[in-house]
Amino acid sequence: MIDLTVEMDPNDVARLNKLLRVIGSGFSGSAGSDTNIAGMLKHRVGPYLRTRVRSRFAAAGDDADGRGKPLLWVTARKYRMDNGRPINVRTGNLKAFTQSFDIRHGDRQADLIMPSRRAGSAEDERKLRHAQQGGVSDWGNPFPARPVVALARRDQDVIERHTVNWIDDVLRELA
Repeated sequence: MIDLTVEMDPNDVARLNKLLRVIGSGFSGSAGSDTNIAGMLKHRVGPYLRTRVRSRFAAAGDDADGRGKPLLWVTARKYRMDNGRPINVRTGNLKAFTQSFDIRHGDRQADLIMPSRRAGSAEDERKLRHAQQGGVSDWGNPFPARPVVALARRDQDVIERHTVNWIDDVLRELA
């Protein structure tokens, strides 16, 4: 969860009331529109997070996932035998699954759920759980967690900036 503080001139009651009306009604509107919070999540935050997942896979890790953990000897051998193809990118299914997202919204909240539980197979779910939590391989070798879905502080800052920019856009439209 990200807490957001919006600072406004307390004397600008009309503008504040407009903002509260938009935010208050913004949860239940269509996620296809950028005029509500669900739409902002779908059109601004979701694409940003999708880009972060793509770059995390391309670089085999980043600042959000604890990059740099050594591979088990079995994994390193398999990696070499697979012509150096990055871990978790053999079929592309896990990468595609982790880039999917859904927007769920109701009267009092809007959520971006990533990855979308509708987009993956049972095997994708299993691979994601293993990557996120670590575990024991099929051969009995323990392996560390290498999260593929993760947020760093900078991601929270970017999401907050997207939200503030969205509020500013809405206020400009209401002015």
